Formats: sequence, structure tokens, C-alpha cells
Amino acid sequence: MPRLPSRITMVGATAVVAVIGIGVGTAFAATGSSGTTSSAAATTQTGGRAKEAKLSRHATLQEIQATAATDISNRVDLLNAAIAKVEKATDLGGDQATVLATLRSDETALSQLGHTIAGDGTMQTAKTDYKQIFSDYRVYALVLPVIRQVVVDDRIINTAGPRLTKVAARIAAKETPADQAEVQALLTDLANQVSAATAAVKGQPATLEGYTVADWNANHQLLAPARSATKTAVADLLKARSDAKQAAADVGLKAR
Repeated sequence: MPRLPSRITMVGATAVVAVIGIGVGTAFAATGSSGTTSSAAATTQTGGRAKEAKLSRHATLQEIQATAATDISNRVDLLNAAIAKVEKATDLGGDQATVLATLRSDETALSQLGHTIAGDGTMQTAKTDYKQIFSDYRVYALVLPVIRQVVVDDRIINTAGPRLTKVAARIAAKETPADQAEVQALLTDLANQVSAATAAVKGQPATLEGYTVADWNANHQLLAPARSATKTAVADLLKARSDAKQAAADVGLKAR
């Protein structure tokens, strides 16, 4: 019996490709695929601006250092969680090394920034260093959303599409003259949908990995085109899976 990839879901505005044993964990969930930040990320970013404004007016050196320690710790924890998930991934290809290098570099740099702020001797120096958390690292707005997008796109290309193609081959082997016309039409559409899904996101991980904080600072909608392409690819795979289920039923195979 052909094993169909399990469901491909749209969770809120976020496209999540969930094939057998594959999902996107919370370490990558700071931003959805709609082009706007999720409530958690938006709250964090708004809170960051509020903290920055407060620090500019009233904070003592010790308050700045304490706030910075918390904000950096939160980001470092998320980066480390993302590192652990990416290390376990099996279908990211060459992107795995690139993604891990980015995550580890930011984790190291943010940790070092924390040590720097903790050692600052004046309020002005601490304020200047504190602002770097929001202006130079963009963990919530750029880094984690990019990693999430790369993970989903690679799984579309390397796992979801190929598995549907294998299912199609197994269904085709069971065709009979009585069901060939209908089944072949479904399998042709399945192949077209898989091809379209792959084409929609092909090359996109490399583009995403090339984005810098400066790029995002200049254009807060930087990731919108990639999210749109991934949403299209997910819709294509949903259609391909529907074709596979119908074709499997037509040849008397039970999808599982």
C-alpha cells in the first residue's frame, strides 16, 4: 500500500509542511508566513521599543544592564533551541551548515554583547550598546523567520515532493485498463503540482540566507515574496496529495 505524506496544513497565516515526522518547531515560530509578525514577535518588538524609550529617559546603569541581560538571554535561548532542531534535521542538504553557522554566529555575538553591556561603566555607553540588540541582530524579525522559511522550503523540495512522486509510481504500477484513464489523469496532475511546488521555492533558501540585518532594516517586507511563494507551493502539494488519495482509491489501494 502506498504511504501518503501526512497532511500539509495551514496553521493561521503560517504555511507548515507536515509530512511524515516533519514539522516546524516553536524555535522557528516567531513569525508567520503572512508578511506580518505573529503576536508573540510583535509583542516582543513593541516591548523592545518601549524599553528603549524608557531607558533613554529614566533608567539607571544597573537597570539598563539588567534589562539587557534579560533581552539577550531570551534571544540566546531561542537561538540555541533552533540550533538543536536544525542539527537533528535530515533533509536540509547544504543549507544545514549555512543555517547552523548563522545561528551560532548570532548566539556568540549576542552573548558577547551581553558581557560588554554588563561591563559598561556609564549609562550612555550602556544605552548605546543596548540598542544593538534591536538594531544589529533582529532575532525575532529576521533570523528565526529566515531559518523557518529555509526549513519549510527544503522540506518541500527534498521530502514532500519526492514522497508524493514515489506514491504516484506505486499507484501507477497498480493501474488496470478499467481505471487507467481516470487514474492517469490524476497522476499527471499530481506530477504537475509537485513540479510547480518545487519550482515555486527552488533557489529560495539561498536567497533567504543571503539577507542581512541591513536589508531588513531598509525593508520590513523583505520576506513577504518568499512567504507568498511558499504558500503557493503548499497549496500545490495539497492538490497533489488530493490527487494521490483519489488515485489510490481508484486502484483499490488504501492510503495510510
